Amino acid sequence: MTRRLRAAGALLSLVILLQGCAVHLVADYDQQSEDRLITSYEKICRFYDDLSSATPEARAYEGFRERYPEIDTDLRVLLLRQKVRAKNDESVQITAKILEAWEVTRDRHARYSIDPDRANDPYPESLIRFDRAQFDAHFQAAVAAERAKK
Repeated sequence: MTRRLRAAGALLSLVILLQGCAVHLVADYDQQSEDRLITSYEKICRFYDDLSSATPEARAYEGFRERYPEIDTDLRVLLLRQKVRAKNDESVQITAKILEAWEVTRDRHARYSIDPDRANDPYPESLIRFDRAQFDAHFQAAVAAERAKK
C-alpha cells in the first residue's frame, strides 16, 4: 500500500511540476511584426495597382524607380526584426523570400525597361498579375505564421 501511495505521490508531483513548465518551440506573437507586414503589403499592393493602371509604355522602370528603395528598406527592417527574435526561423525564411522576390522583381523591371524589344511594354499585365499573386501568397504565409503564435 505504501508503495502505491509513493508512486501516486510521485506521479502527482510530476504532473504539478510539468504544469508549470511550458516548452516554447516558436517565438511569441508580435503585434508590431504583423503591423509591419501589413504596411509593407499595402505598399506593394499600391505599387502594383499603379503599375497596372499605367499605360504599357508608362510602365518603364524609371517611372517607378523611386518606390523600390522605400519598399526594399521596409522589407529589410522587417527581416532584421524577425532575425533577432528567438525561435523565429519560419518567419525569417518567409520574410527572406519576400525580400528576395522583391529584389528579383526590381532587377527584372530595370532590365526589361532598357530592352529595346520590350520598350512598348516593359512590365506586361500578365507579369503584373503573376508577381502580385506571388507577393499575395508570401504575405499570406507571413501573416498566418505570425498569427499562429498567438
